[in-house]
Amino acid sequence: GSHPLSKIFDIIASGQLDVRTGPVALRNVAQSVVASYEQVIRQRSLSVTIASEGWPATLMADEALLELAFSNVLGNAIKYTPDGGSITLAAETRDSVVRVTIQDTGIGIDPADQIHIFERFYTAGDTQLHSTSKAAFRGGGLGLGLALVSRIVRAHGGELSCDSELGKGTTMSISLPLEPPSRSS
Repeated sequence: GSHPLSKIFDIIASGQLDVRTGPVALRNVAQSVVASYEQVIRQRSLSVTIASEGWPATLMADEALLELAFSNVLGNAIKYTPDGGSITLAAETRDSVVRVTIQDTGIGIDPADQIHIFERFYTAGDTQLHSTSKAAFRGGGLGLGLALVSRIVRAHGGELSCDSELGKGTTMSISLPLEPPSRSS
């Protein structure tokens, strides 16, 4: 799909998330996000796998926002995984909640940094070591990414968590209800 950049700026400017729900095939979202990184995945000899089982047929969500969230999380996984590493996207659906995990064999996140990674504009590690390229190994910064992901997931009534071990890799978990909480207007 098209990347709704204007949506990002609206969110940042107003602090408001305009969630428009419809039926979303989550595995298709994962596939299209992986496809959007195809070039860098090839360049860096990364192996990216999308598990075939566990994905719900559909869930009620805002497809554009979920695509944005997945794109951010996968982008980080790519950025912090050395060439030749692997990234796995998997899903588990249970009790009307789907839990998507994005697991990488990257450099991991220091426990001291893990507390802050969901805050706005926070970048883990010394930015001096980072190249300017967004996709290069440790390129760019986490920046707005995870703060935005966290807001998107929360707006869907879900949860975002991170489990990371230095030198071993990171697993980001996104839990989403199949039906979002009904909001009284």
